[in-house]
Amino acid sequence: MIVGKKIKKNNKKKFSLFYKYYFFSTIIIFLSVGIIFFNSGFWQYYKLKLIPRLEAYGIFNYTKLPSVLLLKMKGHFTKVDEIFIKISSKEYEKIEAERKKVIKETSKKKIANNSTFEFNNYKAKIIHNDKIYNASIRLKGDRYIHWNEENKSSYRINIRQNKRILGLKKFSLQKPRTRNYIYEWIFHELNSENGLIKLKYDFINLHVNNKDLGIYVIEEFFTKHILEKNNRKNGPIFSVQESFETEFINSKFEVYDKNIWLNEANVAFTKDVLNKLKLFINSELDANEILDLDMWAWYMATTDLLRTYHGSNLKSQKFYYNIENKKFEPVPFDGHYWNPILSHAAKSDRDRIIIEVGKDEIDTPGVVNYSAFLARKLMDEEIFAKKYFFALKKITSEKFLYDFFNQRKKNINKISSLIYSDYFFNDFVHFYGPGIYYFDKSKIYRRAEQIRNKMQTDKNKLFAYRKNGSIIVENNNVFNPFTTVNKIFCEKKWDDKEPLSLNYILKKKTKIEKLSKFKQIKKCNKLNIFNELTNQSIKIDIDDINS
Repeated sequence: MIVGKKIKKNNKKKFSLFYKYYFFSTIIIFLSVGIIFFNSGFWQYYKLKLIPRLEAYGIFNYTKLPSVLLLKMKGHFTKVDEIFIKISSKEYEKIEAERKKVIKETSKKKIANNSTFEFNNYKAKIIHNDKIYNASIRLKGDRYIHWNEENKSSYRINIRQNKRILGLKKFSLQKPRTRNYIYEWIFHELNSENGLIKLKYDFINLHVNNKDLGIYVIEEFFTKHILEKNNRKNGPIFSVQESFETEFINSKFEVYDKNIWLNEANVAFTKDVLNKLKLFINSELDANEILDLDMWAWYMATTDLLRTYHGSNLKSQKFYYNIENKKFEPVPFDGHYWNPILSHAAKSDRDRIIIEVGKDEIDTPGVVNYSAFLARKLMDEEIFAKKYFFALKKITSEKFLYDFFNQRKKNINKISSLIYSDYFFNDFVHFYGPGIYYFDKSKIYRRAEQIRNKMQTDKNKLFAYRKNGSIIVENNNVFNPFTTVNKIFCEKKWDDKEPLSLNYILKKKTKIEKLSKFKQIKKCNKLNIFNELTNQSIKIDIDDINS
């Protein structure tokens, strides 16, 4: 019996030692494999793709949870305007029937957008500051997320009897997530820095039939009141008819405030103005003849900085005709920033600015790329291009951005706290999550630095050579109208070392010819490239063996 017990005891010790060795050897093996893997070329290569995607999905934002939770607590105690909507049960049932019908139709077609179903208006009462207003209400939005959930649906409101709430007669109510939270507010704020028309875009608490739906955005719609508030004379605002948006040159437009601009007294004027816009679209008028170049240059620079290219698609673009200077201005709307890394485009394409997309197709599946059309105008019209680059230089400067964010620090904190008190999964246009939303202005600073680098002239992207008595300069930098070939260095028959002056704007390929007019020249061997915007002066050799 005693011998048997000893044998069992020894066996237990052996098994115990085995499990210890197994445990520690397993840890060592896993650590070794991990060290080898994370130092391998495989990981070094794929982490460059994985880490930015995890960041774009908002996964890394979970590390910000402590500050998010503090802002969330603050949000529950932050005062905000409250709007109450009362809809009779009969009218509400009709709205719900429409919502369910559009869900069924889009699900059947296996699409995420509604491009055919039209929502109807129904009677409602709007209560704000204890005042009751008669109004019409309808569902709105083409994307699934606008009407998929009853308690997160988007609405269009029209106050009757010429009355206003928060200064607005007609407006939309939608969740902040539909336009990527605070980014849309920043889009409007940045555009207003150069005097562009600014829609009211604010945050409120919404109640529908005694249900607290939480934080919503109130977004101003296009009426003459926008123009009054922005110190503009009343003029027509045009938008493309989305059902006819498939071909740019055949685009069909509609005008807002139809009761004003399509009445007997104004319809001929409206038609004439629209005809000018169509002539521009058909390239029969230059941008300088029809556009307020300063306004458009700033709008495009804002779009580049924030990557709000959705707003520059033709379906989102709004054209206000200023009757004083007879030029069209952009009305910034629906910028909707989203992280381009989630597209399938190469990094070099994702990081482009508007002037780089001139060779892209204008008519693309499902959308007209108005940015590509504007890029072609920039390439063709030096004045327009220079205003665009001046705007880029200003908006991407660290001082401008510091002042911009510093002046709005309190508002940004307030809006962030309101957003976190409600729903804040990361926005991907058609779905949300798995990460969380977190506003990080350093991303905008990094984009600004990227754009500033694009405005620089890189010597390694320049090459000059001789061909048939001329000199050709090839330029792989981003086209910049401020960059010129301004000097040529030549051997001369007299002892004069001063270079000869030139003035060629440096394009993708620039031909310098008629050098024979300088009769005393023996041979030219260097060029000077000058970037006035960045104050760079670069000398390059003229190659003798490549032609």
